[in-house]
Amino acid sequence: MRLFRSEFPAAKFIGGITARGAQQDTAFKTERYRPLLDLVQQHENCEVMLMTSEWLSALTPEPCRDADYEIAEWLIRPGIVHAREPAFVPWAQPFEPWLLWQLAQHPNFFGGKISTLDEPQKKFRTGTGRSDTRVYKVFEAFQSLEDQIFRFNGSMSAAAYKHSTAHVLPELGIIASFEAHPACRDLRGADEGVRMTEALRRPIRMMEKLGLPYELPILLPD
Repeated sequence: MRLFRSEFPAAKFIGGITARGAQQDTAFKTERYRPLLDLVQQHENCEVMLMTSEWLSALTPEPCRDADYEIAEWLIRPGIVHAREPAFVPWAQPFEPWLLWQLAQHPNFFGGKISTLDEPQKKFRTGTGRSDTRVYKVFEAFQSLEDQIFRFNGSMSAAAYKHSTAHVLPELGIIASFEAHPACRDLRGADEGVRMTEALRRPIRMMEKLGLPYELPILLPD
């Protein structure tokens, strides 16, 4: 966060936090969220995403709501609630509609993020009530890229999506290197860079057809 702020002093960012030091816990402890929460909230112009954790995700809907409400009392920045499905981590579970609605009532929560791989594609309506096919085509193009990034491995896990993303971001000129952290265990194959380059072709083609500006500078790894 300090590095980001030094490069982008005024830009808004979202800081994801989770339970720190909960490896040996046998039940959910709200205070596990406090250390990372305090770190993020030292910065202006940011939002805090309360990422799910194993013991938080294990709670039934009503206790889960109460736990998120407890964390929310510490928020001095806008908060975002977060849930995942088991494709990302085996213990995760998405929000039930009742829980999502309950979380939306809290004044400190301004949004939510539900990481799921089985949501249906949606059509976008214009002011006349008809589908805007241009928007729909762009959505489909990026959906195809997402399908490649979040694809399952042989164990029906999409946990290596970050390694795929690390090969996409240099193509877009956002980072200079695709190298994974030495401690990262969720890795794709050696051909992932080639695969992601191919996956970008359709979104780029759609942007060209619609006349949307973009830049793809070539950044070589360090």
